[in-house]
Amino acid sequence: YKKNKKKIFGIILAIIIFIFSIIFYNYLVERKITNLSKDYIYASIQAQEGKKIEATNNFKKIIYSNEPTYSSLALFFLIEKELIVDLNEILNLYDHVINNNKFDTEMKNLLIYKKALVIFERSTEISMVEILKPIINSDSVLKSQAQLLLGDFFVYKKNYLKAKDLYLRIFNESNQDNYKILAKDKLENISNEIN
Repeated sequence: YKKNKKKIFGIILAIIIFIFSIIFYNYLVERKITNLSKDYIYASIQAQEGKKIEATNNFKKIIYSNEPTYSSLALFFLIEKELIVDLNEILNLYDHVINNNKFDTEMKNLLIYKKALVIFERSTEISMVEILKPIINSDSVLKSQAQLLLGDFFVYKKNYLKAKDLYLRIFNESNQDNYKILAKDKLENISNEIN
């Protein structure tokens, strides 16, 4: 004990510092989340009171805080309440949220899917395909849903052959019966346009 006294105290001190560091870090994270929740509520109230510029700025601050839950909620609020209508700004905010937050794969795919929904009527074919490609080329639970959306986009753009190819792919490859039924119905709906 006498020979290793300094080593023992050093190890004990290191363990104590480590434990307090973890406790302090968790405290800071919880405090940040608590403050973000207050900021989110405050920005929501501002939006309800018609203070759109202030609310928009506060929601953007929340988005740029890079806390996954509140960044996503703030983005959805801005879009739903049409506080931001500029498509490029919306896309940039989506890209920021997707690329700067730690999401599991399915949550990230959900954000990508929602981004595609936002630009559905204002997008080019190349943009829509590029946005949905990560989901369509994966084993995501949203794969068939993304394929349906892209097929619907092709129908919207009157590109019925590409829509047919996607719907057939869903019908042949999907392991979910509800998507097969939807794909079959959509194929029947566009059959007159193809012939």
